[in-house]
Amino acid sequence: MLNKSFRAAFTIVELLLVVMIVALSSTYVAFEIYSSIQQTSLRAESQRLLQTARYARVIALREHVTCRLHIDLTGRTYRLSVIPTDIPVDKNHEPVSPVIVADSMSSPHILAEELRFKRAQAGPGLAYQGSEVVIKFYPDGTADASFVQIFGKNDAVCSILVFPATGRAEMRNAAVNELPVDSVKVSG
Repeated sequence: MLNKSFRAAFTIVELLLVVMIVALSSTYVAFEIYSSIQQTSLRAESQRLLQTARYARVIALREHVTCRLHIDLTGRTYRLSVIPTDIPVDKNHEPVSPVIVADSMSSPHILAEELRFKRAQAGPGLAYQGSEVVIKFYPDGTADASFVQIFGKNDAVCSILVFPATGRAEMRNAAVNELPVDSVKVSG
């Protein structure tokens, strides 16, 4: 009789083994959820920067002004400003005081805590001021050829590219290390 009750119950070792398997499974699931949240945050922030670059092009075309996208690499912020055609410029043809674009789409934005700008580069016309990179969008629809990389934890990266001939901006889910070039179809 004693033998039957012993076989019907779980031993402490079996219970500990089940608890350990559940704990390991929970840890794995929690890590996957955390990674997914990080990836979503990176994608959302990259999408917002992409929309800001596209908005800069729209402002330049619509208002017939040069619109500048300021990217502060160390401060992890970006914002827009415009250069009206009648504003005084200094000896380097930079505005004495650019006008900050004031609306909800272009107010200064800080990246989420776990994200950072890794690298930004542009062609001629890009102004470097310490850690700030400035990408210009011109009234004729062109822009500085440029890319900006945003890194998250675990080295996940999204790149925003701005094509020079069209001023078009797009996002890639990879590190881009070369300036974009517009491709033109020639019909023959």
